[in-house]
Amino acid sequence: MSSSDRRPYETALVLDQEFLDFCQDNLDQKLQTITEIDSIQEDQERLECTISSPAGPGVISIANHKMVEGDPVIFESTGYIPTPLFSNTIYYARVIDHNSFNVSATPTSGLLTTTGGQTGVHTVSYGLGIIRISDRNIFVGPRFYEARTKLPLVVRTLGEWLRPAIEFSSIQIILNNVDGKYNSILPGGANYGGFINKLINIKLGIRNAASTYFNLFQGFVSDSGGFKRDISKIKFVARNKFEDINKNFPPNKLLLAEYPKIDKGTLHKTIPIIYGDYLNDVESEGNIPVIIVNKKDPELYYEKEIPVDVLNGAPSQFTIEDHRFDDGDVVKFSTAGTLPSPLNTTSLYYIKTPTDDTFNISTSSGGASITTSGGTGQHSVIAQNLANVKCVVADNHLVSIDVSDIWLLRSDSYYKIHLSDIPVVASQNNYFEILQNSGNTQIEGKNYTFEDSDKFAVKVVGESLGFLGLYISNPVEQARALILEYSDIVVGDFNANWDTFRDKSTPAQSAISAIKSRIYVDEEKNLLEYSLSLLEQVRLEYAISRNLDIKINAMHFEEWGYNPDFRVRNWDVEEGSTRVTIDDKNNFNRAGGFFDFNPFLEETTKSTGIYKNQDSIDQLAGKQISKQIEFPNLYIESQVTYQLTEILKLASGEYELIDLNLTSRATLLDLGDFVKMDVRIGSIVWEDVPMMIRSIGYDSKMRMPVKLWSMQMIPFANPGGWNPEYQGIVGGDTSTIIAE
Repeated sequence: MSSSDRRPYETALVLDQEFLDFCQDNLDQKLQTITEIDSIQEDQERLECTISSPAGPGVISIANHKMVEGDPVIFESTGYIPTPLFSNTIYYARVIDHNSFNVSATPTSGLLTTTGGQTGVHTVSYGLGIIRISDRNIFVGPRFYEARTKLPLVVRTLGEWLRPAIEFSSIQIILNNVDGKYNSILPGGANYGGFINKLINIKLGIRNAASTYFNLFQGFVSDSGGFKRDISKIKFVARNKFEDINKNFPPNKLLLAEYPKIDKGTLHKTIPIIYGDYLNDVESEGNIPVIIVNKKDPELYYEKEIPVDVLNGAPSQFTIEDHRFDDGDVVKFSTAGTLPSPLNTTSLYYIKTPTDDTFNISTSSGGASITTSGGTGQHSVIAQNLANVKCVVADNHLVSIDVSDIWLLRSDSYYKIHLSDIPVVASQNNYFEILQNSGNTQIEGKNYTFEDSDKFAVKVVGESLGFLGLYISNPVEQARALILEYSDIVVGDFNANWDTFRDKSTPAQSAISAIKSRIYVDEEKNLLEYSLSLLEQVRLEYAISRNLDIKINAMHFEEWGYNPDFRVRNWDVEEGSTRVTIDDKNNFNRAGGFFDFNPFLEETTKSTGIYKNQDSIDQLAGKQISKQIEFPNLYIESQVTYQLTEILKLASGEYELIDLNLTSRATLLDLGDFVKMDVRIGSIVWEDVPMMIRSIGYDSKMRMPVKLWSMQMIPFANPGGWNPEYQGIVGGDTSTIIAE
């Protein structure tokens, strides 16, 4: 048989569209799935081995060992093994042949040379516990996968547009354990180590060609119903990387250990985080509130009389519930009756041996506690030193704080704090103190002293992002910074297109590099929802791609592919699986934008005018479908108006949602990809309509349930452009949006 007659799956090294087309054309399906579940190393099979020490690297011999280059391995012994090897330490196999291998300290470092004596019987096991299963007994490369499961339905989705809700991709794996093979790793078993947060990989490829396999799904066993078992099976539920982002932030609270004079109303509040520019385009008195963290300090209040109970004795005990005095604080006494002897109202006294609610006093610093007797009426103490007002601005490091422009709000009036009354500013610019009774700051002709209802507003520039703060106000970089700071996601988990969209400079309505955003969060929020919301304000969204990275999908007309390579043919679609609906949740023709959240006032303070698509309204016999769209992080009206009108162009176009099952020829498609498909209504056929993939899945029969956005009635101008010119088109990027 000539090489041209060979079936490509017999020699395939990569899974590509050409191979998938061949399988479809010849009805010859050779795709298979495998599943890998992290277990614990102790459950791995131990293989007896010999370790020899020739003149060079040590050689480990096991007949037909099936190790792969770089596999982690662990040695154990009834005696001792040659140096420099240690038992129960991970090394890495460097394969010589099917019967022997060397080892190294890392997957790529030099081979280890073994020397010295050895005793006992040695064994070697795979260094990481992995359960390898499939829906059939197969070898993939040198690895054996046992027939103990079937491919679950795996679905990845972009979620709903304009709704930053959590859209997890999750799977359920059933592991057959009818023979009890895995009893040792179940609760109560000898090697049980728990499965929550263990990694699960589901891969698809061509027969036994290991190089062709790629991840359909990668996730972690959920802590919510993620592991269950009965007498014959084990069930795992895993979620993808979104689980890493599904966390509340900011995490840090105001604690008594750090702020010992904090009041109960402020204790355990979330410490705010700030990104972006709150120095410019803000109210004249500033937009950022501060948190006063020493309201329980008795020295904060000028000449305040604090009622005290006196228990005469040797020494006398003074009681004020939760007083917060420190040892050595200086006080005077006042009374509505007669002070106990020998106390008087003019002498200075020193707090001594304070507890939560009691203290003694002495007549000198460090002196002996005094004894009192007699006395009538209610007595009070007055702190003689005046503490600074201690103000927390943020938890993260800020670029700057304008200490020359700090304002006090008292009784609906603002007063500027004199620059000389700011003696302390933290190097991170997130904390400062205000001096009292200095004579510099005047309130209604009097020296400023603190009152319990006082509030302060400041102007700051948030955390620096990028080289020299280049991306301080960039919404894409802000979203990425939040995810990196407050989740387990690392830089390598992001697709390169985050940089592309961060730096996008044209056209004007989508020039994200010029769009300004800012963030103030002072209560726990869901990180996934918040970061999605931030991007949706500039018509972006993100999801886990087929390559298992976090990839941005743009709702920018100019980014869409009007003539995609993949054309859905009749035989690609499972008969009877097609269902067409209108996306009425996101269909509207009139909208207004609300923007610029003011942290000090705790509300979004600005609004655009009302904009509308009059052609759409006329087409609906005058019916207006109105929506209010929030842009809390954006604060430049012209930029908000751009986003609002672009959203209206899409939302007023009545796009259709098409649910159908595709064959495995579509395996390599991804979320956000475009396909083209003919749309037939009666005798009318619209050819090669571009459609965006909004969700994509894989099931055990290699069917692919997908949800498509049909752009049949949505023209968009990409070079060449999609401009169908059908009758009744009112939406798309060529539509006209006007202000009321």
